[in-house]
Amino acid sequence: MKTIITFFSFVLYKVSVSQVQFIQYYADINLAQHYFIYEQYHKADSCFKMAFSLDSVRGFNQDYLLAAANELKLRDTALAKTYLYACAIRGGKYKTFKNSNTFGADGVFNFIMFKQNKALRKKLNRTFKQYKKSLNKKVCRKIHRLYVRDQTSRVGPVNILPSKMQDNIIERRDRKNIKALLLICKQYGWPGYNLIGERKPNGKYSIRDADLMIRHYEMDKLKELEPFIMKEIKKVNEYPYVWASAMDYCFIKTPLYMDSVKFEFKQKYGTLYSFGSMFSRDTTIANKNMIIPFGKMEELIKARNELFLEPIDDFCKIRKAALPKEEIGTMYRKHKKR
Repeated sequence: MKTIITFFSFVLYKVSVSQVQFIQYYADINLAQHYFIYEQYHKADSCFKMAFSLDSVRGFNQDYLLAAANELKLRDTALAKTYLYACAIRGGKYKTFKNSNTFGADGVFNFIMFKQNKALRKKLNRTFKQYKKSLNKKVCRKIHRLYVRDQTSRVGPVNILPSKMQDNIIERRDRKNIKALLLICKQYGWPGYNLIGERKPNGKYSIRDADLMIRHYEMDKLKELEPFIMKEIKKVNEYPYVWASAMDYCFIKTPLYMDSVKFEFKQKYGTLYSFGSMFSRDTTIANKNMIIPFGKMEELIKARNELFLEPIDDFCKIRKAALPKEEIGTMYRKHKKR
């Protein structure tokens, strides 16, 4: 009896440690990213080391890429190579770094392409090929089919059809897709990077595959998916940004208020941005990227913290966007000429 109690105590301890560690991972990575943005590379180095030392967390390849960029700033090429190897183990393909939006990725690509780093390139290629073998090919194929169906209902030849017909096609395919996606989630869990790979060739905030599809769903369907996605976010198998941006897309599609003059919108997490002229008549921001208005700042900060997202100021810096002057976005109706 004592042995059984000891065993379950150990299991509960490991579970509790794991739950704490994923929170610590996101906190350390967000702080490391903050220090890198503001060129405090030694402080960033310490944060990266703490994040990657957690024994129950397997970090994102884009975080290892940023860590490698940080080490190159510190001229520690040995540790940079170690981080690049870890990045490849998690699906980082060095040939995509050149066009990545991750800070410092272009410098990392140039470093890898140095003549003296031929052996490193071969090792990264071998590691990446080995990583691809570890993915669930069946789930990969299913998600790819759903992704293609999602995209072909919105782009390409379908655009020449009357708008009502296009809407019917989109609605019909979305219904099929959400049903199929929920079935996949029930069988395998949310298709995070542990199943289909961390496909982020354009950087941490790029969207594709299932990440993109969920942006098209209404709130009731997102609520059905939420438990599956949050489970993988807590396992560091999916980016918090993916869920936040899907929710924000849904909020922006649904006006808070409408009248004969205007529509009013707001988002929850502050992940989406556009030209200022789209949501404001302020001419000083008309041609600048601006975070789409989000309601009260304290609500935004609370929501981002609860989803393990970086501070909004850092996000603005990364996305080269400004915070809005208005708390709620307004779009004005165009008056018809008589």
